[in-house]
Amino acid sequence: MKYEFKNKKVFARAVKYCISYHCNLRCSGCVHLSPYSRKHFPSLESFTADLNQLSRGFHAPFIDLLGGEPLLNPEINS
Repeated sequence: MKYEFKNKKVFARAVKYCISYHCNLRCSGCVHLSPYSRKHFPSLESFTADLNQLSRGFHAPFIDLLGGEPLLNPEINS
């Protein structure tokens, strides 16, 4: 990913945010250990707080939502 620095701020194509640390699949090529870990999903409140903090010095036109399986987060439709 290419970054640019202007006026003490970082500009990039996207910010990547993990909204799920759990996955219900066991794909053979995946190194995610989530089937063996406790389920953990960041809350909408923490997502908002993190992006507000990040926006002070990082700007990107896109947010890539990542995870084990992002759609398992119960707050995804909030």
